[in-house]
Amino acid sequence: MFQKSLDFGYQRDLKEAIGFYITYLFFTILLEGPIAGMIRTFIGDEGVVLLTTLLAIVVGGLIAGVVTSLTLSFLVLKSKNLLSNFKYVGIGLMSGILALFGGGLLGLLPVAFLTTREKKLSENT
Repeated sequence: MFQKSLDFGYQRDLKEAIGFYITYLFFTILLEGPIAGMIRTFIGDEGVVLLTTLLAIVVGGLIAGVVTSLTLSFLVLKSKNLLSNFKYVGIGLMSGILALFGGGLLGLLPVAFLTTREKKLSENT
């Protein structure tokens, strides 16, 4: 299930795509902490500390989700030679839009779908 998590050109079945989703959702959650910490540092101690901390966590989660989703979408599309296919590029961009609304939880769904697509043999076919 978690094999070949770093091989973005590999065509996964449903079980492997779920493993890919879980792996990179966990990575996104780990990435959220340092981003939220940096945001919290820039906000400072103005106002209620709990509210500024929660704001930093929410914004950090959205930033981590969008960056991770778009980066992984691009890596999968590039590895599978699908950057010339408008439909798949649209799905990749949709991952960033979904991540704006649901962080990595929603943003990684299209990426997991893209990992189930076949690799195109060459750029011209």
